[in-house]
Amino acid sequence: YQEKVAQFFRELGCFADVEVVVQGARAKHRIDVWVVFTRFGLQHRWVIECKEWKSPVTKEKVLTLKSVMEDVGADRGILVADSGFQPGAFDAATSTNISLTTFDELRARAKGDFYSARLERLDRKIAYLQEEAHDLYVTEETGPGSWTSSPRPGVDGGRYFEVMGKLSILEMGSKRVKLGQFPVP
Repeated sequence: YQEKVAQFFRELGCFADVEVVVQGARAKHRIDVWVVFTRFGLQHRWVIECKEWKSPVTKEKVLTLKSVMEDVGADRGILVADSGFQPGAFDAATSTNISLTTFDELRARAKGDFYSARLERLDRKIAYLQEEAHDLYVTEETGPGSWTSSPRPGVDGGRYFEVMGKLSILEMGSKRVKLGQFPVP
């Protein structure tokens, strides 16, 4: 269950490790999932507690999470439990930086961020492949204001243009998604 939650945060572009021992100001704490990411130039640290229980989580677990967060200097705590939470747990989390959620609720809330992270990774891959492909062609100046391009020896020019065309289609599709033009053909 912990690995499933950690993988979810990794897919969002975060560093996420399972069963991490983190040194706090007063003690060391074993954390189910330790999430670290940078946003707006600031590093964020989250403590994620995973409870794969048959019964709802109690308020004592929320209070323990709050104490651990304060000791390790975490920005946020998330308690993930598909079994739900007792009313006292919700009361203990009210007006704090602790979220109580099921795994499905967490995924649903982060759906847009999840797709944005995947789109960003796709954009990086497209840019990398375009850069690599450009190295397969040579452009030379043949005279003032006159240029010619040709494939490097051993490179199939037709295949090159086929690959570049497919990369251009992917790039255009990514741009359309960012503009909210769904579905992308």
